[in-house]
Amino acid sequence: MLAWRAVEVAYRDLLGGTRSVQEAARQLEGRGLPHSVAETMVRLARLRARVSHGDHTVFPDAAFDFVASCEVVLDQLEVIGWPNVELSER
Repeated sequence: MLAWRAVEVAYRDLLGGTRSVQEAARQLEGRGLPHSVAETMVRLARLRARVSHGDHTVFPDAAFDFVASCEVVLDQLEVIGWPNVELSER
């Protein structure tokens, strides 16, 4: 769940505070986050909630995919967090 925590911290830092993941995704889309990434962010939050409440069993391949998806979201949040910097400069 550390991968999801990193996503939460990143979007809250970008938006300046605590809000629901759905609201954050909507606001981040307005800042240029691709819709598919915002949708992935919401789905990851739902999956994380189901797992943490014991409603879903996680197998190793699924855990790997979860972490990889969180990394994709984090990469995109980084891109919109620094809109005036070329990717090669980061």
